[in-house]
Amino acid sequence: MKSSYCSSGQCVEVADGLEFVAVRDGKRPDDGVLKVSHNDWRGFLEGIQAGDFPR
Repeated sequence: MKSSYCSSGQCVEVADGLEFVAVRDGKRPDDGVLKVSHNDWRGFLEGIQAGDFPR
């Protein structure tokens, strides 16, 4: 899934699988995929919402 905010081609792509969440660089998809557990992905998203990752 690509973000609706992606217009420059410099995007992160995320796929929700049965066993893990897959993340890759949209402009370099052949460089590989980061596989993250659902629990870790949920924690990451919660951290974003809480402001734990300043810009």
